Amino acid sequence: MRSKLVAAQYLIGSVDELVAAHSPERRQRDLIEVGDRPEFGRLPYFPEDVVAALSTAAPLVLVGTKSPVAFFGYREHPSALAEGVATLTLSTGEEDSYAALVALDEELSGLPVGASTATVSVGGQTAALSDEQGLDGWTIGSVAAETMPEDAIVSIEGGTVGHSFFAASQNGPRHSVLTNTGGAIGQGLPVAFGASLAAPRRRVVAIQSDGSAQYTVQALWSMALEGTDITVVLVSNQKYGILNTELQRLGHTSGDLANSLTSLTNPSLDWCATARGYGVPSSQVHSVGELRAALRRAHAVPGPTLVEAVVG
Repeated sequence: MRSKLVAAQYLIGSVDELVAAHSPERRQRDLIEVGDRPEFGRLPYFPEDVVAALSTAAPLVLVGTKSPVAFFGYREHPSALAEGVATLTLSTGEEDSYAALVALDEELSGLPVGASTATVSVGGQTAALSDEQGLDGWTIGSVAAETMPEDAIVSIEGGTVGHSFFAASQNGPRHSVLTNTGGAIGQGLPVAFGASLAAPRRRVVAIQSDGSAQYTVQALWSMALEGTDITVVLVSNQKYGILNTELQRLGHTSGDLANSLTSLTNPSLDWCATARGYGVPSSQVHSVGELRAALRRAHAVPGPTLVEAVVG
């Protein structure tokens, strides 16, 4: 991985922006002794924002990835988001991107390349959080980034905290991030479980929204059965937020029936009782200070733990 970084650093002096796909299968983030790993921003989630972000690309160079497409289909937006943008493919996901970067560096070795200044602005909340603050997407993502142990594997599913975690963790301890690549709601908990089996010496942190967790909640029992070292940060906003968002984007005004189908309040879910029923210790928190303390405890003990972070 270090050699790949060095190869990339030869090139980025002449690159305007470094951007990763919004939902890569796996992303390694850390700092190394020879200098900071260049921080890759993420493409936005909504297609119109991606089109705007790529409108100034000249050209768009793809390394180890495909040209971006929309997560969902919309009548008023193209699915192929780089239409009309001059695009060069240095390597595909099936090819050796490191070898491609090295080869390109050799071809450019005789050309002047300025000092590396490439960056992508990553917006986010950077101010210190007080223990008394309440919980929302920004504070939960920030505290999860602040408290995760070195070399953690982080499985993220849910729009509530994804952006804030990426922004807050960009200069944090070394960690790997696994995200939802294809819209398969419910992948977060099973992916966290599989990652823990594959890398049993690393703590796994599953940052999981409550609505999508309902699709594969039985993964908690598998975690307890295998005694996996997983901390589940259950983000409880008591609704299927992504469904409400997409309905609004289609121009639908949510009525009582739609709200009842996307709300998780009638009856409300008891996540602590559910986790205990599957054999996973659990707790519920309502403030930044409570969340900090609960996550530090969970990371320090073997086996799975669920921490329900109540939004609002």
